[in-house]
Amino acid sequence: MDRVGTTPLTQTGLKKLRLVDLRPKLKKRGLTTRGKKEELVERLLQHMTETNYAAAETNESIDNRNMEDEGTADAPKEIQIEWCGEPIKETKVKNYYRQVIVDGCQYQLNDQCRVEASNGEFWLGKIVGMYEENKTGNKYMENIWYWTREDLIKYGFNEADLPKKISPYETFECIQRSPDVNLLGSLREKIQVVHHSQFPINSRKRDSTTYFTRFFYDVHKLQLILQSVCMYIHFFFFFFFFFKKGKKQKIDKYVFCQCLCHKFCQYPKPPKEESSSPKSKSSSPSSRESLQRRRRQKKSCTREQFG
Repeated sequence: MDRVGTTPLTQTGLKKLRLVDLRPKLKKRGLTTRGKKEELVERLLQHMTETNYAAAETNESIDNRNMEDEGTADAPKEIQIEWCGEPIKETKVKNYYRQVIVDGCQYQLNDQCRVEASNGEFWLGKIVGMYEENKTGNKYMENIWYWTREDLIKYGFNEADLPKKISPYETFECIQRSPDVNLLGSLREKIQVVHHSQFPINSRKRDSTTYFTRFFYDVHKLQLILQSVCMYIHFFFFFFFFFKKGKKQKIDKYVFCQCLCHKFCQYPKPPKEESSSPKSKSSSPSSRESLQRRRRQKKSCTREQFG
């Protein structure tokens, strides 16, 4: 800020004043009124100059302090990230975890959350993986997304092909071949996404972080697939396993339910083998080869989806 200096009018104007007019100005500023006119003018001028400079310095210090406060406010807040428990999987490049605490909020695998993108937009997603790089120490998460109606239209989906809008809280669960990787620091809060049949109708009981879904959105085929809540309810509380290299591994029940609901697998389930004589346990060599071929096809499908 520019300092406030004496203007040409100050000294010239003071000299034009009479003693009768000068003395009240001096008294007002607490200065002595004794002396000649030139002394009174010099005394008053010096006091005015010092006062102006002091006011300018005060304003400048206030502005500097405000700028420092603004700079502190604009500085990005450091996000506290802490892992919970030991790694569930360790490799040479990264270590995977099941739970993490981000700014005091605990997240775990398959939690639904709100993620802030680099451009300031907020996305709804699900955490399907969390890991830390051994070399850099950076902490990441793997997400699959819940698209809103506006997101589908924004990215080229035909609005005429969308179902009738029944609520702004509706989302479309994304089917994607591989999850997206984001920094754990982009987590903002937990949300809940339920099936439409479990969505509270009474708006007073509904939480602002609760959403519902009726359809899956296949990003590769650009189509909506109706969810089967009966299939979800029937299989959700079961746990499934598969064997990889002789070791039993757990299947993600969310992915498995998606596979059952809307043909998530690249290869559909082979049909049952028809037998001319149901009571006979023997079969021809050609039928056994066909059955083995279909079993290998099914096994490769399972490895692609869950291995």
